[in-house]
Amino acid sequence: MSGASDHDRRSISVRVPAADLTVIDRAAFLQGCSRANFVKQAAVIAAFAPLLEQTTVRMSREAFADFLETLARPPEVVSQLAKVSRHAPR
Repeated sequence: MSGASDHDRRSISVRVPAADLTVIDRAAFLQGCSRANFVKQAAVIAAFAPLLEQTTVRMSREAFADFLETLARPPEVVSQLAKVSRHAPR
């Protein structure tokens, strides 16, 4: 995540319902990290989602034309996925 030194770090405080804390603790245990590290990592990952949604992608006209052409093509059938989907319960 961030390589901040100890003097650059800030703390935050959050009130969490007991049931949520139980889920967080279980997940942290499964990840092999502390509650604090788990929550910090999860918060940073969650923070990136809206930032990435607002990211502008720049490309040349030619690259954009290629991109649109790719989107217009029908999808390729992946035989293994087709086979699995035929046998999936409905």
